[in-house]
Amino acid sequence: MDMDHELSDEVVEVLRLIGRKWSLIILHELTHDPMSFGELKETIKGVSASVLSDLLSEFISKDIIEKRSISISPPRSAYFITSFGRLIYHEVPAQTRIPARG
Repeated sequence: MDMDHELSDEVVEVLRLIGRKWSLIILHELTHDPMSFGELKETIKGVSASVLSDLLSEFISKDIIEKRSISISPPRSAYFITSFGRLIYHEVPAQTRIPARG
């Protein structure tokens, strides 16, 4: 592969991450509204808490999503998709994305 056409390690890592099971479903859900961990877990049937937690952490580390505090008492946080995350999600070929809610 020509050096000018090689993908950076960071790009390869992001592509591998969004190619993992559950990744596109998580991004799809977050394109609609911010959601708490519990809301994501309840909405995405079949994903384990540990897998969801790991994926969310990886998304945060790549600036695909961010976690924000939404309430102090009781303490609550929610996950928001970033503009980079939206770009990634919308660049995925349409046939591999989840159909829109309706």
